[in-house]
Amino acid sequence: MDEYKKNGKKAVTYHDVTLYEEDVQLLEKPNWLNDNLISFYFEYLTFQVFEKEKNRFLFVHPSTVFMFQFLSTEEMKEIMNSLSFQDKEFIFLPINNNSNVERTGGSHWSLLLFESKTSTFFHFDSCQSINSSPATVIANQFGKLFSTKTKYQSINCPQQKNGHDCGIFLLAFSFILAQNISNGIHLERSLLKDQQEGIFYRVPLYVKSLRKQIKSIIEERK
Repeated sequence: MDEYKKNGKKAVTYHDVTLYEEDVQLLEKPNWLNDNLISFYFEYLTFQVFEKEKNRFLFVHPSTVFMFQFLSTEEMKEIMNSLSFQDKEFIFLPINNNSNVERTGGSHWSLLLFESKTSTFFHFDSCQSINSSPATVIANQFGKLFSTKTKYQSINCPQQKNGHDCGIFLLAFSFILAQNISNGIHLERSLLKDQQEGIFYRVPLYVKSLRKQIKSIIEERK
């Protein structure tokens, strides 16, 4: 645990996530989002935005996804069974390029989305698929939990224009895709460039205001 999380000032606790003031400060540009902020937003999506979709959607915390690299199939199954993963239609997995279990960090975030109906992992990377290696590792590990053979697709998607918004894009992809699915818009339609409700139109717009939006969500829960 980071030293500030031992001694720092708590900002808010929301379900299973406690944010500290140092976490909240990362919402100021040009900072990267850390795993705590991503976990907080995933809890917000789970219990607030898509509360009625809890039987279909599973938003997995970054720390859990990270540990998949080092766990046996039985250990992963035990963790995911506690989350009722086999009942979910869509599982949202944040990917980080840190492969060292002894340190926190990493330099890039992306989204791996699993659709159970097609047994397919869809990888959304806002920086030219530089996370393809860790995403493939997690897909292969996670795929061991299913009886059917899984597939993997790298998705052409909107790209970040700076070096610090990868976490914001991860959250924007998660929200837009989940909202479209919840509204009955098929996943394939969300990926088309000529669709106003798709990721190419909506994600860049959503990214612009998301840092401020998360700050407001935090303030409302203090």
